Amino acid sequence: MSGMNLDQDLETRINPEKNRQFAPEEFGRRLIQLKEFAIHHWPRKNGLRISVVGTNGKGSVSHYLSSLLLSSGIQTGVYSSPHLEHYSERIQIEGKSGQTDLNHAYLALRSSFMDWDADLWHSLSYFELLTLLAIELFQASSIPVQIYEAGLGGRLDASGLCDPDIVIVTRIALDHTKLLGNTREAIFQEKLGIAGKSARYIFLMEERYENLARNLLERAGHEDPSANSKEKAVPAQVHCFEAGGSARQNYLQENFAFAKWILTQLADPLMSSQIQDAGSSPSLRLLKEKIQSFRFSDVPAPPGRMLDYRGYGIRWMYDSGHNPASLFTVLKSFSTPPLLVLGILPDRSYAHFLRVARWLGVSVIFCIERPGLADIPEEVRYYSLEDSREAETYGTPGLATGELSESTASKNPVPGTEADGHFPSRVKPSVYRLSASLSASQLRKTLLDCAHSKQYGHSRNASKDKKQSVQTEEEVTILFTGSYRIYDLFLEILGGDIVHA
Repeated sequence: MSGMNLDQDLETRINPEKNRQFAPEEFGRRLIQLKEFAIHHWPRKNGLRISVVGTNGKGSVSHYLSSLLLSSGIQTGVYSSPHLEHYSERIQIEGKSGQTDLNHAYLALRSSFMDWDADLWHSLSYFELLTLLAIELFQASSIPVQIYEAGLGGRLDASGLCDPDIVIVTRIALDHTKLLGNTREAIFQEKLGIAGKSARYIFLMEERYENLARNLLERAGHEDPSANSKEKAVPAQVHCFEAGGSARQNYLQENFAFAKWILTQLADPLMSSQIQDAGSSPSLRLLKEKIQSFRFSDVPAPPGRMLDYRGYGIRWMYDSGHNPASLFTVLKSFSTPPLLVLGILPDRSYAHFLRVARWLGVSVIFCIERPGLADIPEEVRYYSLEDSREAETYGTPGLATGELSESTASKNPVPGTEADGHFPSRVKPSVYRLSASLSASQLRKTLLDCAHSKQYGHSRNASKDKKQSVQTEEEVTILFTGSYRIYDLFLEILGGDIVHA
């Protein structure tokens, strides 16, 4: 590996993001060794380090924190995952990726590891290497505020090597339960486990976890073997967000409000001085007035989130949400259900996504056949021109009844969430597969045929709430979601005849 460049090296690394084979025990063992390296290699922080953990919303909250700080004149670095097109997107300073800077950081990091423990260097995973590169680059560049988005975990997540001063916990949902636990409380505990002895403040998006957070932090302080009886560690302070705004605001608006609230809290004179006393941060006292003046429309949307285009006479949207809870959140923001195109990761089940889609009134769903995506249930057939001519077709013949049965569909598919005025649809959605052999132009034609068909128009009308029975014709929307792995396909299908909404 010594003669490799960064691109070549990453190609050789174990990549659980790609193969979906996570090994928490192995990560945990290696993390102990990596913490020793981090203490040796970065003995002193030169910036405020913020960890963002949670099930959904990590990326957009990190983005809004960075955007607001940069707009206020504070240099900020962000480490995020996954990327849409190139790994360099994950590590940004002042909103920009620098491949040359990454290459320099890679060479410096590799040299230090070779002197410390060459075997440990060779064992690093794709995510671990990029995480260490982010810390190396931010430290070398003396970035005053550094934001690290966690992967799927917290306690065993490599991003915890930043030893955060502040931990932010976004929304928690039942996801990766085999790795993180079968309840929201267990998952929250795993996520909060990223908070170490340096953590001074914890910001929670959901107030329901406040008592649990305080208990966990207090228990961790008592169990810390390095804290003697005379010098007990002071637990981090816990602050909870009180969400406001209209019920119709989308999840990005809520995440923006959360990020803005956090920075307003950090700009409080007392909190700001305490952070600065830790010797790891510039003064944040001057932030408050600037932050409060920013509106949602002043900040660009996060990459891959609620992308909105017009083309071929209809509206096309893409969101990189990757689990049923994120699909639930995205669909809630539509007044009329979109035509849904799903491409989900191979460790996911279409059954859960289909239940969410039905619950929120989606009438037509396409599942994408493609390497690297989940297998589509065998019963789901290909879409044909005959389907576009049928006005009364609901439900895919032969689709497993357990997935979309009346008893199943009548229960909220994402417990712990509110439908905000939405009601379970009694119309079974039509579910089709999009063949992997179709070109982008053929896929586009298929989707346009369906969007303009009698079937889709009839189904949309049937799915509307009775209170909305009298309304003007709404624009047809096609929504692509389920994973970041269909982003390039989304762009190919749109081609050149598009404009940003």
